[in-house]
Amino acid sequence: MATPPERRRARVTGERFANAYLAASALVMVALIVVVVILVIGLSNVSTREDDNSVSACQQANANRTEDVAIDHDILALPALASPQFITAPNMARQRAAVTRIDADIKTAYALRDCVALYSTKG
Repeated sequence: MATPPERRRARVTGERFANAYLAASALVMVALIVVVVILVIGLSNVSTREDDNSVSACQQANANRTEDVAIDHDILALPALASPQFITAPNMARQRAAVTRIDADIKTAYALRDCVALYSTKG
């Protein structure tokens, strides 16, 4: 049977081991929390940059759409309305109706997008 000092020494050794284990566990947990926070912040920055790039690309596409609509309107203004065979009233009315339909189709096809609503994840 162990003598009281040996029991006490064994208990103290066990307590020291338990304390060392708890301290090491706490340090590992703190290190893991720091790593996770750093990763989350890094991913958030990447996501924000991607959102900003998507919004910028969409806005550039909107500018291109505006230019395309202007070019198409210029083309529609050129029809052969000035050529002699189209000067008659029925031909002009038909052509104007066709231009109006095409103009509506162009405005639908090249409608501007709400870039912030489509691509931004901010607020």
